[in-house]
Amino acid sequence: EGDPRYSGIASGKPLRIQIGDRLRHDGKFVAGYFEFHLFTKPVEVEAGSYTRMDQDFFLRLYRIFPGYDTSHPASDGAYPMIDPFLSREGG
Repeated sequence: EGDPRYSGIASGKPLRIQIGDRLRHDGKFVAGYFEFHLFTKPVEVEAGSYTRMDQDFFLRLYRIFPGYDTSHPASDGAYPMIDPFLSREGG
């Protein structure tokens, strides 16, 4: 009953979803986060002899902070997240 409901979400003002680990006292993530944007777009759909307008939902991966270290993959092929507080020796 008290859940938010939206008839449309403009792409210029999406719902921002941040997923991460622990938060600091100021509400920022300690280690890093993924940020997704959820929005809708009107889409024309051919329906037999007429065209109707529908709303499609989109979920866009907007940001990965601090990012991935693509130059140093792990032994299993995964790319670790960059730790901005560590430096690599000889790298």
